[in-house]
Amino acid sequence: MTFSKLKQLGAPPEDKDAYNCALKYAVHLNEHIKSGKGLIMMGPVGTGKTSLAISILRRAIEQGYNGYLISMMSLLDTLLVLSKGPAEHYLKFENRIRNCPLLVLDDFGAEYDNKWVSSKVDSIISDRVERGKATIITTNLSVQQIKKCYDSRIYDRLKETSFILSFKGKSKRDPLDISQI
Repeated sequence: MTFSKLKQLGAPPEDKDAYNCALKYAVHLNEHIKSGKGLIMMGPVGTGKTSLAISILRRAIEQGYNGYLISMMSLLDTLLVLSKGPAEHYLKFENRIRNCPLLVLDDFGAEYDNKWVSSKVDSIISDRVERGKATIITTNLSVQQIKKCYDSRIYDRLKETSFILSFKGKSKRDPLDISQI
């Protein structure tokens, strides 16, 4: 996804402000990455949060930054699998997540819930905040749900270093046309 493609598709009227803020973030991306400022894009499924995050990440890469996009489910599955193998593989992957200039965590809160998950997410987020690393989060959860799923400390750290964009529209995804089979 690119900003050109997003402009062609257009923003739903109810989400125009959020789209414009994401675009403004991308325009000033260099200063946001250098200052460790991220985004939290929250709202219903299918409203374009992930597409915007991908577009911002593409722009960062075009500007010479390293970046990484991973869904929360994949992140935690990968960490769990790597934790059972050689330590250097685990540490290399976790180091990449903790240190890349721009990390996109997609579907924050969609992962399974247990103490290990919560402590690992807390550790990664806290470390990135302390190191001044920009993080973009997409989530279908509300602020209250984030605080309930995780320690409220995680949200408190995120809101201090992230611009919060709320999406309110309905899913833009259309079902496939059965006549196209």
